Amino acid sequence: MGGGGHTYRTLNGGITWEAWASVGIFGAFYATINDEGWADFARINKIPVGGSTLINNTIFINPDTENTINCGLYVSEDMKTGIAAFSDKVIYETKDGINFSEVYNNSSNNNELRSFFALDENHIWVGGRNNLGNNPVVLHKNGENSIWKETIIPGNSTESYPFVFDIEFSDASNGFLLLSTNTATGDNAETVKLYSTIDASSTWTQKHNAPKFYDIVFKNQNEGWGVSENKIYKTTDAGTTWQLSYTHTENLGSITYRDNVVISLTKGGLLKYFYE
Repeated sequence: MGGGGHTYRTLNGGITWEAWASVGIFGAFYATINDEGWADFARINKIPVGGSTLINNTIFINPDTENTINCGLYVSEDMKTGIAAFSDKVIYETKDGINFSEVYNNSSNNNELRSFFALDENHIWVGGRNNLGNNPVVLHKNGENSIWKETIIPGNSTESYPFVFDIEFSDASNGFLLLSTNTATGDNAETVKLYSTIDASSTWTQKHNAPKFYDIVFKNQNEGWGVSENKIYKTTDAGTTWQLSYTHTENLGSITYRDNVVISLTKGGLLKYFYE
C-alpha cells in the first residue's frame, strides 16, 4: 500500500503497518515475495530485504524528465529481470537489475499511460490513452520473445477524454479493464466502461450494464469483484452480470484478492471480506 510519500507493508494481516520504501506522488513500487523490490522516487531505487526509506541505492534515472511519470514497475524474484513503464509511452527493461535499455518508444511527449499490471516479466499490460487520436489504448507484451504492441479500444474517440485507468489479468489470455470517458475516475467520472479480452489484449469487448466501478479484481477468468462507492459487487460469469455482495458505511477505495480474502481500502484502514 502506498501513500504519504511512503509505501507501507503489514506482516500481520493489516493490524499494524510500517514504512517499507519512499515513493513519489504516484507511488510506483514493486515488492517481491522475498520482501525486497523497487520503488520510484523521481528515480528507481532498489529496496533491500525488510525495506528502507533511504533513497541511497538508485539503479535507474529516466533520461526524459518532461511530461513523464513512472506508472508501473515489475522485477523478478532474483531482482535481475525487470520492466519500468513511463507515462509518455516509453518502456525500459533490464536483464541484470543494473543496466536498462529502451524496448518501446511511441512517445508524443505527453502523459498518456496510467495503469499497469504484470503477471511476470513476459506478460505485462499498460493502459492509458493516445492523445493524438483521442483513443484509449493498452500496451502489452505476451510471451518471452514477443514485442510490445499497442491496441486501441475502439468506439471511444468521440468521448471527451477516454483512458484506461485500471487493468487486471487472471492469466496470460483473460483480462479486464476499466475505461473512463473524462479526466476523472470513480464517482467523478462521467461514464465508466468495463471491457474484457480472451486473447491477451488483441481485441476487447465491452461488458454492458456494469456499475460505475472505481477498481476491479479477478480470482479467475469468471469470478471477480468490483468497488463502486461504498459497495462491493461480485461476478461469476466473467463480468456479464454483477450482484451486490457487500455494503460498507463509507466509500471504498482500491480492491485486491488473496487466499479467499477480498481486501479494500477505507478511510480508516482496510476492509477484509472473506469468501468460501
